[in-house]
Formats: sequence, structure tokens, C-alpha cells
Amino acid sequence: MKMFAITLPGLLLALFLSGCASTTLVSSQTTPGITPRPYNTLLVVGLSEAAETRQTFEEIFATGLRNRSIRAIPSYTVPGLKDRASREALAEAVRLHHANAVLMTRFLSVKNKRDTKTGFVMTDRGVDFVDYYDYYGNYWEGLGSYASFDAKPVDEIISSVTSLEITLFDAATGTKVWSGRSEESHAERLISSTQELTDLVIKALVQQGFISSK
Repeated sequence: MKMFAITLPGLLLALFLSGCASTTLVSSQTTPGITPRPYNTLLVVGLSEAAETRQTFEEIFATGLRNRSIRAIPSYTVPGLKDRASREALAEAVRLHHANAVLMTRFLSVKNKRDTKTGFVMTDRGVDFVDYYDYYGNYWEGLGSYASFDAKPVDEIISSVTSLEITLFDAATGTKVWSGRSEESHAERLISSTQELTDLVIKALVQQGFISSK
């Protein structure tokens, strides 16, 4: 069985619950020459070196697939895939769980929109005193403190967009059959943004014919 190599680069997702819809699927395409067929057993792989991020991502995606009567296996639950996986370990996981497709997601980029404004930066601070008695007296009377500031350009990030790539592979051949790219303006909200992404990807896979409509 021909399979594909796997690495586990960082996936920028973090840990908050709430937030309005902030995720969009900006591309969705079937690989040219592929005739879509519905898959019923998927191995779900979130490419992340952070265990908590990976587990949360894979569980949310697997739950979304199960809600459509698709058997979904989060890769972190497979002993051979808990860390950086070899080609052989991934092929063995596919075989043992009788998966006919593998769904992977990886980080692509973060684009920060910056704005430069004039701000004030503290350059010095302290307490005015002449001698020990002055210092002693100021303690009781109130310290004569000072601070000096300079006006300097200050960089401010006013928005941030994280791009992810989602890819579906046919397990028997290792061939990429579908891919999509998402953009998230609040990727730090792991649970809500992953739920939004799951809904969008599943909808796209149904429309493309890789998951049967319920």
C-alpha cells in the first residue's frame, strides 16, 4: 500500500471558548482527475506538537463527523501516532482501524496587519534627593519621584489572520483527493474556531461527494 510521509509542525491554535464567527473556507477543490466517492471511516490528524491543541482539534473534528454517521478516529488515541509518526506507523494505524480516508490539517501562515503610531516610551525614572537626610525626610513627606518620556514610533498589531490547510487523502493509495484553505481572525479561540472550521469542512466534503449527505 502506497502511503505518504508525515511530519508534525506547529499548528497555531490556542485556548478560549467564545467569540463570533471568525473562520472562513477560502478555497475548496477536488484534485483534478479524481472521481469523488463517499468515505465512511476517517483517521483525523491535527498536525501540532502541542498535545492539548492537537487533542482538542481532533476530538471536535471527530465528533462533527460522527454526528453525520461517519466513523472517525482521532490520531492521538492511536499509540503509534502519539508523537511524530513514521510512514509505517501511519500505514499501520490506517490498516488496524480500517480507515478508507485520512483527514489532515496543518498550519500555513499568520498575517499581522500593523499600524505605526507615535507613542511615549519611558526613558528614565527615579527619586530626587540630595543626601541621606533629604532621602530620610522625603520618606515621611512623600518621595519626590520623577519619570521622563520620549515620543517614539510604536508598532501596534490591529488584526491577525491565521491560515490553515485541510487535506483529505484516500487511504488505499495515499493520494490527495480534496484540499481546502481556511482563514481565521480569532485562531486563539481554539474551541469555537475549530467548531466553525469543522462545520465548514464537513459541508464542503458533502458538497464535493466525499461524505454522504445525511
